[in-house]
Amino acid sequence: MEKEGKVDLLSIIILSIVIFLVYVVLVLANLNMGGGVEATFPENNTNASATFGYSPSAGNASFNALTPQFHCTARANTTVGNVTNVSLYIGTAPGGWGDLIENQTVNVSIDAGEESVVIINVTSAFNEGVHWWFCRSTDNGSGVAGTGTANYNTTLNRTFTIDKTGPYLTTNVTNTSNAAVSTEDVVYFAVNFTDQYTSIHTVRLFVNASGAANNEVNITADSSGSLVQAGNDTMVNLSYTIPGHLLDDVLNFTLWVNDSVNNVNMSPAVVLRVDRDATGPGINLTSPVSLFNQSSGTVSFNFTAIDNNKTAGYEFTCGINISLTSSAGNLEFANITNIQVTNGTSQVNSTSDKSVGLSNGTYMWNVSCTDKAGNLNTSLSQNFTIDQIAPVLVNFSINGTGAVDFLGSDSSANPPFEGASRSWAQGRSFTAIGNFTDNLTKLLEADLQFYNTSLGDWQTINTTKDDTSNNITSATSAEAVFNLTFTPPSGRNEFEGNNVSFRLLVNDTLGNMNKSSNIVNITININDTYAPTITINATADGVAMINGSNITSSIPLISWAVAENNKLTSINVSVDGAYKLGTGENTCKTFGYYTSSDVDADNVE
Repeated sequence: MEKEGKVDLLSIIILSIVIFLVYVVLVLANLNMGGGVEATFPENNTNASATFGYSPSAGNASFNALTPQFHCTARANTTVGNVTNVSLYIGTAPGGWGDLIENQTVNVSIDAGEESVVIINVTSAFNEGVHWWFCRSTDNGSGVAGTGTANYNTTLNRTFTIDKTGPYLTTNVTNTSNAAVSTEDVVYFAVNFTDQYTSIHTVRLFVNASGAANNEVNITADSSGSLVQAGNDTMVNLSYTIPGHLLDDVLNFTLWVNDSVNNVNMSPAVVLRVDRDATGPGINLTSPVSLFNQSSGTVSFNFTAIDNNKTAGYEFTCGINISLTSSAGNLEFANITNIQVTNGTSQVNSTSDKSVGLSNGTYMWNVSCTDKAGNLNTSLSQNFTIDQIAPVLVNFSINGTGAVDFLGSDSSANPPFEGASRSWAQGRSFTAIGNFTDNLTKLLEADLQFYNTSLGDWQTINTTKDDTSNNITSATSAEAVFNLTFTPPSGRNEFEGNNVSFRLLVNDTLGNMNKSSNIVNITININDTYAPTITINATADGVAMINGSNITSSIPLISWAVAENNKLTSINVSVDGAYKLGTGENTCKTFGYYTSSDVDADNVE
């Protein structure tokens, strides 16, 4: 029995294969002999309203219920014959030639081996519901392999759905709130929509909050923001939070729904009255603005509080909260309380009015207000910094170009400092290197100065101000390093052979500058590299003489002037090239040579 069972199963498999091969030979071969036809428009399972079509691939927007159009693509076989006509069959149930109604036939002439799209326009509008359709092509069998008998080919059934009616409510709109509500209340609306032929696409909640009925305030959407494809007979819930400015208004809520072919319907209105105030005042902070810095310990706070109570001159109470920022967090520092404000009017209060003193540090401030209905609101916080601390010197040195060691001697004494340990020369550049920190704000400008003994004051000789290559305005509050170069000018000036004191002045963004004990002077001995200049004046009988003058006087008056900032060590006077060995004068008084050692003085003059 087991063996016979196996034989029966094998027989069934063989028989199935034979049937399939016969099908291929008889059916597919016949299709090949008679050419072929495809139903290419509208796409299968297309849904359409009276004016638009919606297909799975979104490519059939022109298909509609009022002026429908169909495309059949017919092909003529290369050997059987020409395609002579294409027919469109449409029905309200699936079927073949004898089941669906032939809507119309279009005569064509498609030669063997060619293909053509036949467009069929249906003049009568379709009723709502699901419709089935297919295309049939006919050839004349006149080809070399034809029999002279017509051959027919049909497509498979395709469907389209016509929906001209909007969705409808299967339940009343359910309002979970009372008829009278407060501002800030969340009202919820539940409704059940369904559609006869297609599906629910979107439900929107509208309210006449701005005086217009089409003010959309909510929509069916998932967490990603995509529209919810709400199915038929599905409960939809939408909510709305009543803003404070709608106090004493009467609100008209409606739910709008559209189906997948964009037919629209609207629910009956739900009317609510907003008769209670649950909204705190709104607060705008004007100044100090966030990240504001100042050096004064007196701060003026400017803010405006706005309440939804529309009574003219409406007043309520506010307070300013000030906290000090620290590593442990924001610590409550001071409060300015019981400030009576007028609705919508700017309010200014100063720390000096309330005897509140603010020292160096970064502060946070905000405002809390309570209206007469007891609604409290606190603004966002803004910070500001009070900085009265000058930048602090970390290091100041002067390095000569090409020199191994740093120049000068540090001193906080009054300039000029007489104990310079390094010397420099006129006409040679050096670099002042500064390193400063600031406690609360940022460094802004550094100035290199020298002490002008003639004027008895300091003069700036280089600065980082407006110098894009050496600007410290981008420095952090932690530390800034900068370099300033200077070349002591040659010639007769303040630098010639003197001990010259230099210093750095640095100020932050609030103008705090290092002074007094935080200033270091560096004194450098500038060598004298400029020789004395001599001017000779001569007169004879009161007339000025010039080189090569002829005079009659035997006693001309000759004088000279020596220009030199430093003390002279020797003077040599000679007339007509006369000279005398050693120091002193000759008998004719035509030569004189003197040194500081001869006259026992440190200045031979």
